[in-house]
Amino acid sequence: MNELKKFWPFDDSFYKTKVYISEDEKKQIKLFLDNFKHSRDPDQITTFEKINILNLPMLKDLKKQITDILDSLDLLLADNWAQQYKKGNEHSLHSHHGSVYSGALYVDQSRETQGTVFVHPAGDAVKISTGRFRYFFQPTFEPSVLILFPSYVTHFVKTEKEDNGRIVISFNTLESEKSIYNTNNNIITKY
Repeated sequence: MNELKKFWPFDDSFYKTKVYISEDEKKQIKLFLDNFKHSRDPDQITTFEKINILNLPMLKDLKKQITDILDSLDLLLADNWAQQYKKGNEHSLHSHHGSVYSGALYVDQSRETQGTVFVHPAGDAVKISTGRFRYFFQPTFEPSVLILFPSYVTHFVKTEKEDNGRIVISFNTLESEKSIYNTNNNIITKY
């Protein structure tokens, strides 16, 4: 029998890495969120559409780590925000249109905080056709872990069970000029 090679022909992988977040940075993020009064969502504390959290001087080292990671993927940091989930908070199913990759940096957690739940792009078709393929992907919530995912992948956050539990910095990206050039010239690859 010939060798069977497993492959995925599309360049839309998930990425996971650890970044260093100092205890002082965690305290500053929490203090900032505890005192932030301009959340667009009355039920959650979020800087979404208000403040690009990684532009704050206190987070310049963290921003540098993230932009270095994005540079290695030919991506540029776009909008970014912090979000704190209190008891009973959740985030409904959504995706990030207009972005290439999105990121979720897990900052802090309660004892029962769960990771973001990602839904297979084929949706219910995967569930209906076979039990062979994973329909949901839920990484463990680990502080200082950054998950990068294709922005079209729908995802949600389950209900937080404790106050001051889940703190996340999220962001969207744009393609760098180098990435746009490579995409336009490498549309079809022969196998």
